[in-house]
Amino acid sequence: MKSKFNNLIIQCDARLIDAIELIKDNRTRCVIVCMKEKVIGVISEGDILRALLANTDIHAPLEGWVSHDFKFLSSQDYQQALNLMIEYAITIIPILNNNFELVDVISSKDILAKVSLIKEH
Repeated sequence: MKSKFNNLIIQCDARLIDAIELIKDNRTRCVIVCMKEKVIGVISEGDILRALLANTDIHAPLEGWVSHDFKFLSSQDYQQALNLMIEYAITIIPILNNNFELVDVISSKDILAKVSLIKEH
Protein backbone atom coordinates (compact mmCIF):
# COMPACT_ATOMS: atom_id res chain seq x y z
CA MET A 1 0.00 0.00 0.00
CA LYS A 2 1.03 3.57 -0.52
CA SER A 3 2.68 5.16 2.48
CA LYS A 4 0.39 8.21 2.44
CA PHE A 5 -2.39 5.90 3.64
CA ASN A 6 -0.44 4.31 6.51
CA ASN A 7 -2.53 6.06 9.17
CA LEU A 8 -5.76 4.90 7.50
CA ILE A 9 -4.93 1.24 6.83
CA ILE A 10 -4.83 -1.73 9.15
CA GLN A 11 -4.24 -5.36 8.24
CA CYS A 12 -7.01 -7.85 8.98
CA ASP A 13 -4.87 -9.81 11.43
CA ALA A 14 -4.46 -6.75 13.71
CA ARG A 15 -6.06 -6.34 17.14
CA LEU A 16 -8.83 -4.01 18.27
CA ILE A 17 -6.31 -1.94 20.24
CA ASP A 18 -4.30 -1.38 17.04
CA ALA A 19 -7.40 -0.02 15.31
CA ILE A 20 -8.18 2.18 18.32
CA GLU A 21 -4.69 3.69 18.20
CA LEU A 22 -4.89 4.36 14.45
CA ILE A 23 -8.33 5.94 14.75
CA LYS A 24 -7.08 8.15 17.58
CA ASP A 25 -4.16 9.29 15.41
CA ASN A 26 -5.95 9.77 12.08
CA ARG A 27 -9.06 11.52 13.44
CA THR A 28 -11.35 10.03 10.79
CA ARG A 29 -13.30 7.80 13.19
CA CYS A 30 -12.45 4.66 11.21
CA VAL A 31 -9.74 2.72 9.42
CA ILE A 32 -9.64 0.71 6.21
CA VAL A 33 -9.05 -3.00 6.74
CA CYS A 34 -6.87 -4.86 4.23
CA MET A 35 -5.75 -8.38 3.56
CA LYS A 36 -2.32 -7.69 2.11
CA GLU A 37 -3.07 -5.26 -0.74
CA LYS A 38 -6.82 -5.92 -1.01
CA VAL A 39 -9.36 -3.81 0.89
CA ILE A 40 -11.83 -6.10 2.66
CA GLY A 41 -13.72 -3.66 4.86
CA VAL A 42 -13.59 -0.89 7.42
CA ILE A 43 -13.74 -0.76 11.18
CA SER A 44 -15.19 2.31 12.85
CA GLU A 45 -15.44 3.68 16.35
CA GLY A 46 -18.98 2.31 16.40
CA ASP A 47 -17.77 -1.18 15.50
CA ILE A 48 -15.21 -1.00 18.28
CA LEU A 49 -17.82 0.21 20.77
CA ARG A 50 -20.03 -2.75 19.82
CA ALA A 51 -17.08 -5.09 20.41
CA LEU A 52 -16.38 -3.55 23.81
CA LEU A 53 -20.04 -3.69 24.82
CA ALA A 54 -19.94 -7.40 23.96
CA ASN A 55 -17.09 -7.72 26.51
CA THR A 56 -14.50 -8.35 23.80
CA ASP A 57 -10.94 -7.82 25.01
CA ILE A 58 -9.15 -4.88 23.37
CA HIS A 59 -6.32 -7.25 22.46
CA ALA A 60 -8.70 -9.51 20.52
CA PRO A 61 -8.40 -9.76 16.72
CA LEU A 62 -10.38 -7.36 14.52
CA GLU A 63 -11.93 -10.37 12.87
CA GLY A 64 -15.65 -10.47 13.48
CA TRP A 65 -15.96 -6.70 13.94
CA VAL A 66 -14.98 -5.54 10.43
CA SER A 67 -17.77 -4.08 8.28
CA HIS A 68 -17.49 -5.86 4.95
CA ASP A 69 -20.41 -3.97 3.40
CA PHE A 70 -18.53 -0.68 3.35
CA LYS A 71 -19.10 2.15 0.86
CA PHE A 72 -16.43 2.90 -1.72
CA LEU A 73 -16.00 4.55 -5.11
CA SER A 74 -14.01 3.63 -8.21
CA SER A 75 -13.14 7.24 -9.04
CA GLN A 76 -12.49 10.45 -7.17
CA ASP A 77 -16.00 11.90 -7.36
CA TYR A 78 -16.38 14.44 -4.57
CA GLN A 79 -20.10 14.96 -5.09
CA GLN A 80 -20.82 11.25 -4.92
CA ALA A 81 -18.52 10.95 -1.89
CA LEU A 82 -20.41 13.77 -0.16
CA ASN A 83 -23.73 12.06 -0.91
CA LEU A 84 -22.46 8.79 0.61
CA MET A 85 -21.09 10.59 3.66
CA ILE A 86 -24.40 12.31 4.28
CA GLU A 87 -26.58 9.26 3.60
CA TYR A 88 -24.54 6.80 5.67
CA ALA A 89 -22.93 9.16 8.24
CA ILE A 90 -19.41 8.04 7.30
CA THR A 91 -16.18 10.03 7.31
CA ILE A 92 -13.99 8.38 4.67
CA ILE A 93 -14.65 6.89 1.26
CA PRO A 94 -11.97 4.56 -0.11
CA ILE A 95 -11.30 4.82 -3.84
CA LEU A 96 -10.62 1.30 -5.11
CA ASN A 97 -9.50 -0.19 -8.42
CA ASN A 98 -11.06 -3.31 -9.97
CA ASN A 99 -8.86 -5.53 -7.76
CA PHE A 100 -10.13 -3.79 -4.59
CA GLU A 101 -6.73 -2.18 -4.06
CA LEU A 102 -6.68 1.24 -2.46
CA VAL A 103 -6.02 4.01 -4.97
CA ASP A 104 -7.04 7.04 -2.92
CA VAL A 105 -9.29 8.17 -0.10
CA ILE A 106 -11.78 11.01 0.18
CA SER A 107 -12.27 12.15 3.74
CA SER A 108 -14.78 14.54 5.26
CA LYS A 109 -11.81 16.88 5.74
CA ASP A 110 -11.23 16.79 1.94
CA ILE A 111 -14.89 17.63 1.34
CA LEU A 112 -14.76 20.54 3.78
CA ALA A 113 -11.61 21.85 2.07
CA LYS A 114 -13.44 21.81 -1.28
CA VAL A 115 -16.38 23.70 0.22
CA SER A 116 -13.98 26.22 1.73
CA LEU A 117 -12.38 26.81 -1.70
CA ILE A 118 -15.81 27.32 -3.29
CA LYS A 119 -16.76 29.92 -0.69
CA GLU A 120 -13.50 31.82 -1.28
CA HIS A 121 -14.31 32.34 -4.97
